[in-house]
Amino acid sequence: MNLKDFPVKTVESDVLVIGGGGAGLMAAIKAECNVVIAVKGVGATVMAPGGVAGVGSWCKTGDSKDLHFKDTVKGGAYLNEQKLVRILVDEAPDRILELERFGAYWEREDEQRYDLTNGGGHTYWRSVYLEDHTGRELFSSLQSEVRRLSNIRIFNNSMVTRILTSNGSVAGATAIDVNYGNAILFRAKAIILATGGAGELFPIQSQPVGCTGDGFAMALHAGAELIDMECVQFFPIGLAYPDELKGILCGTPYFVHLYNAKHERFMKNYDADRMEVTTRDVLSRAMYKEIQEGRGSVHGGIYADATYNPPEFFEKHWPFIYDRAKKLGLDMTKERFEVAPTVHYFMGGTRINDAWQTTVPGLFAAGEVAGGVHGANRLGQNSLADIAVGGARAGKSAGEYAAKTHLLPLPEEKVEQEYMRVYGLLTKTGGAIRPYKIRKKIQQIMWNLVGLIRTESSLKQALEELSNLRTGELTRVSISSSSIRRNREWIEALELYDLLDSAECTVRSAIVRRESRGAHYRKDYPASNHVNFLKHIVTSIENGEIRTGECPVDLSEIQPGN
Repeated sequence: MNLKDFPVKTVESDVLVIGGGGAGLMAAIKAECNVVIAVKGVGATVMAPGGVAGVGSWCKTGDSKDLHFKDTVKGGAYLNEQKLVRILVDEAPDRILELERFGAYWEREDEQRYDLTNGGGHTYWRSVYLEDHTGRELFSSLQSEVRRLSNIRIFNNSMVTRILTSNGSVAGATAIDVNYGNAILFRAKAIILATGGAGELFPIQSQPVGCTGDGFAMALHAGAELIDMECVQFFPIGLAYPDELKGILCGTPYFVHLYNAKHERFMKNYDADRMEVTTRDVLSRAMYKEIQEGRGSVHGGIYADATYNPPEFFEKHWPFIYDRAKKLGLDMTKERFEVAPTVHYFMGGTRINDAWQTTVPGLFAAGEVAGGVHGANRLGQNSLADIAVGGARAGKSAGEYAAKTHLLPLPEEKVEQEYMRVYGLLTKTGGAIRPYKIRKKIQQIMWNLVGLIRTESSLKQALEELSNLRTGELTRVSISSSSIRRNREWIEALELYDLLDSAECTVRSAIVRRESRGAHYRKDYPASNHVNFLKHIVTSIENGEIRTGECPVDLSEIQPGN
């Protein structure tokens, strides 16, 4: 294979944003310089049904930013970086108003006051929303603003494969056009990762299929640190049936009552005070336990009952989901439906400071790919707030960084090595191990051994099986065509490397954290251990291998017990 057969298009900018979801668009807007956005595919923002949390003048009497802060830190089991949480709660109201100026519409009680919704773990109803497609509304408003601005260029269907550095600082990135296979070489003074999470590590999940941990892997290979990758959130109310809608979020815990096969409203045994309005980690584990102990529904889930709400409730608050379900013969206003815990969000991610800069100079991160804001468990409605606040912070910081530096020379040897790796996969045809088979194996390993309830033995078994995949089947992966045009198998083969890196970071971190905290639950260490494990678990690459370490948690405002 000769790399000259694949001509490279070079694109220069002040700031490169990798990812075109809500965080990426907000970052591009706030950078206020020459910006390029590289978009691989549909992001998770448009799939978010809930709301945007923020305590503004519209909120309930007694609510406050301090209370939002405390709810977030306590919900995150004190693993949050508190300086980041403070920024989140302080700036969320301004971002909510700004999104409205960009064109977003939020439900209203009257001309002066927003109608509000709630998320598990919040003391007050404090989130603005629009029916069951708040994420889509947020995304559309940002997309309109981006299109209005002349300083932003969008490269759709562009998969970035590696971030390039020069003397340890950001210099650019390699990419390919997903549709036509052409090589793209991005040169930039600063880069913002806004790639989302890695939902595709698990077979039952609520994220788009393109969420394969690309950002986690790119950050690692660029020299950045990840934190708390063991903290993976399961959303309790994902449809378990019918199969056509499996994994789709179908409501919120505070609008349903949950029953097991014995028709018991079982949450009274797990959190009698809050019942279904407990935090997502507690609710998901309670559901999982009921299912595992034989008290699950016909299709392996739990029964959700929303019939106690007024008849028009679903049509008003969840019209999109309600309509889709009804077309498949399920009327949520008249009958119980089957739900199960669904992988929804990665609280861990790239380690960032209060400028949303990673540990690599010139590399920033926003949204789900960034760790530290949500601790060990994210509160409902805080993710869209994080997208808006974190995106704005990262964009502003990256723009300021770019203004003080210049384009660095690209490491030509690394560029050639990366493109040889990428295009070299096209020569692997004719074999029997297709990318989708390896992806399914990864998903089963993670679901069975690294799911809601973990043990030392299950995690070590997972690590061994992932290692065997990396040194075995992955080296023999084969795609059916060597064409570079619209070759989905080629893209899936590239994504396998990112999935395995993300999986290994998750498992290694989970092994080190010998306690239970937030969404991370160790059956062999069921209690939280503030003395030994109130700290971040850090993953990084050293000499080509993923290593673990630790760093302190910011407890500057409140501590456990306060």
